[in-house]
Amino acid sequence: MAFAENPVVKVFLEQSGAEALPLILIDGAVMLSGRYPSRSELAHWLNRAGSAAIPLTEQTAELIALGASIAAGCEPCFKFHYDKARKLGVSNEIMLEAVTLGNMVKQASGKNMLELAHRILDKQSADKTASTCGGSSPAEKNRRYRRMLPLTAKLREPCHEILIVQ
Repeated sequence: MAFAENPVVKVFLEQSGAEALPLILIDGAVMLSGRYPSRSELAHWLNRAGSAAIPLTEQTAELIALGASIAAGCEPCFKFHYDKARKLGVSNEIMLEAVTLGNMVKQASGKNMLELAHRILDKQSADKTASTCGGSSPAEKNRRYRRMLPLTAKLREPCHEILIVQ
């Protein structure tokens, strides 16, 4: 777990404890803790708040649709958007990038759902009378925080490292 070796994360956890998670680091600096950031906060931190809107081209829209088709597992959707992207002149190489990103989304969501199912099913097996509806027990929260999973995203231009410790 690379995030556990991060000196900023170590100091934060020593001083604030797991109760103060999630922790949001951008380029090694603590930006937020205790909640997830809003879109406007992320845009502001990444110096994009004042930038002009980027127009969505037909090619870009089809690439998004290709990735979404993969993430949704929709074969007819993929075939339709592949054909349309090809007619718009999008290269196979670029379409493969969209497919790879869509698959990454699909794999991450599948992994997260499996972890959720295990947390709930493990909890129900251990204590069939307890309900976690509306929140988790302290023991469940501790177990979840011990399994902190980092979400690191590298943005291409400009390149920022975003680390979210959950």
